[in-house]
Amino acid sequence: DAHHYLCKDVVPPHLLEAIESYCHGPISMEFAISKLRKSGNQRGLFVLRCSPKEFNKYFLTLAVGAYEDVEYKHCLITRSENGDYNLSGTKRSFRSLQELLKCYQKETVKSDGVIFQFSRCCSPKAKEKSSLLVCRSHRGLEVPLSPSLQRHNISQMVFHKIKKEDLDLGESQGQGTFTKIFKGIRKEQGDYGETHKTEVIVKVLDKAHRNYSESFFEAASMM
Repeated sequence: DAHHYLCKDVVPPHLLEAIESYCHGPISMEFAISKLRKSGNQRGLFVLRCSPKEFNKYFLTLAVGAYEDVEYKHCLITRSENGDYNLSGTKRSFRSLQELLKCYQKETVKSDGVIFQFSRCCSPKAKEKSSLLVCRSHRGLEVPLSPSLQRHNISQMVFHKIKKEDLDLGESQGQGTFTKIFKGIRKEQGDYGETHKTEVIVKVLDKAHRNYSESFFEAASMM
């Protein structure tokens, strides 16, 4: 229970704000999308959730589009050192999560060329079963981290690395949320010098959306 606290007389302020803002605990992206699907992917319905990796970050997940063209967006909300909240990609800051949500429930938001509006929060239910994620940084990792992971500070994930030259990108399959999608071929060298080829789908993080790298790595870890 992400909203559980031991002393009923003294509620931690961070937790109290999460409860008042109908914010889920650090649930997975998969769980958030599942909640939206069960609600029929209603236009403007969103799930607010804590980041499983960083204390002062939140994700706002919502469905955009309709019918077969439904896409899920994961907007990042950060909290600064002085306590202000900001929706990534916008210039305004707010003193509370509630203020931020109230503002953007009245105004439209544009991201990746898509205009959408948050209308209603899909709130956590009492005693709802969910997989809460708390990721710790492992100082004693046996596998050394690649420079790119160190640069993005994603220290709790280690991915199998595929060399860029082993991938041939083909035709574009369109765009996802902050990514470009391609058909491709992965080439692997066999034990006897033969080359094995496998058809793959490649999701590439758009350079213009580096600030969404946390969401990108979270999606990669699910896959």
